[in-house]
Amino acid sequence: MSADDVKIDDRGWRDVKKLLAVVRASPYVDTGVFEGSGEYADGTPVAEIAAIHEYGTRDGRIEPRSFVRAGLEKADAELTRLQENLVHDYLAKRLSWGDLQKRLGEAGVKAIQDRITSGGVTPKLAPSTIARKGHDIPLYDTGTLVNAVSWRPGK
Repeated sequence: MSADDVKIDDRGWRDVKKLLAVVRASPYVDTGVFEGSGEYADGTPVAEIAAIHEYGTRDGRIEPRSFVRAGLEKADAELTRLQENLVHDYLAKRLSWGDLQKRLGEAGVKAIQDRITSGGVTPKLAPSTIARKGHDIPLYDTGTLVNAVSWRPGK
C-alpha cells in the first residue's frame, strides 16, 4: 500500500474544530444587573442597589434577597435543557453561536425577572413596608431594577 492509496476522511472534525474555536472566544453568557445599567432618580446606580439586595450588607442591616442566583437556580432544569438543545443546533450548523448566546441570555434574563415579578424573592416585606408601598412584592416598586436585568457574552 502506498501513500497514494490512503484517503483521509476527517468525518467533519475540521468543521467541529472551527465551531469550537468560536466557542472558546466567548464560552458563556453573563446575566444580571451590570455596571452602567442606569440610575435611580436620586442618582444611585441600579447595579449598586442590585448587589446590596442580592448579597445583603456586611453590617446585616439589609438581608440578602437573592433574585439573580435564586432566579437562575429555580430555572436551572429548564435552562439546562435549552442549552443542550441550542448546542445541538449549533453543532449541526442550524444556529450561530451569537444566536445561541442571545437565546440563552434572554432565557436567563426572563428567569431573573420572573423571580422578582412573581413575588418569589425572600425574605418577604415587613407589614409596615407593604403598607407604605401598597404591595407585597420585594424589589419591585418602580420597575427600574427588573428592567435593568440584562445579559452579555462572557469572556
